[in-house]
Amino acid sequence: MKTIFTPIRTLGISIFMLTILTVSNQRATAQSDQLSQTILEQDALFWKAYNGCQIDEMAGFFVDDLEFYHDKGGLTDSKTVLKEVLNTGLCGEPGSRLRREAKAGTVKVYPLDNYGAIITGEHTFFRNKTGQDEYPEESARFTHVWKFENNVWKMTRVLSYDHQPVPYENTKEEIQISAEALALFAGTFQGDQTGTVEISVAAPNLELKATQFGFTLYPQTVDTFFIKERPITFSFVTDAAGKVIKMVVKENGAVAEELKKVK
Repeated sequence: MKTIFTPIRTLGISIFMLTILTVSNQRATAQSDQLSQTILEQDALFWKAYNGCQIDEMAGFFVDDLEFYHDKGGLTDSKTVLKEVLNTGLCGEPGSRLRREAKAGTVKVYPLDNYGAIITGEHTFFRNKTGQDEYPEESARFTHVWKFENNVWKMTRVLSYDHQPVPYENTKEEIQISAEALALFAGTFQGDQTGTVEISVAAPNLELKATQFGFTLYPQTVDTFFIKERPITFSFVTDAAGKVIKMVVKENGAVAEELKKVK
């Protein structure tokens, strides 16, 4: 005997199945969101330790047989060896540190069934040196494999790759200085590193010419100028009579050279 499904009964079955699928999808989404939040929290704690050069805390996020792949350094195949590398490399230079910052919108978390999760993204490393302004040194991509075992999250594989220098982006704003004021800085300067440098007026800016290079100098203040190609500034120092006696060159805020005015 054939079973005949009425339209109403068929509709009821469809609604029932749709409800089951909806609930199942909602549970899967909630679990995925919870996993992402957990990994992002672990990731934030790891990079906090990294930025503070807290090597033991960093190592606490790794399994003993960690494999760390770096496009410039190759393979480091244990947590012990990596700690030694961090001690002598990243955290081994007094007065110099790197600060890592993730690029907004690039960090993603993906579930890894019966294992844990993968987190990937892009980030920038900023150099901090004593006596200098912080500056972006390089960018890179990363992929970390996290394993959940014995109720603990740890990284088993770390990939750091596509390291690239960060192009300089000028953020300084130029001001207007009269040609008469600019003329006070014109002349010949001599430095131990650069040699002879000629400064001339090319209103509303100055022109710098040396043996191997030349730049346009843009006024930042009444006595300090900058170039747009690199984080370098040129400050003119005067004596009590207001006469220019030297030019101080700074890169990233640190003095790179002082050139005396000779003519």
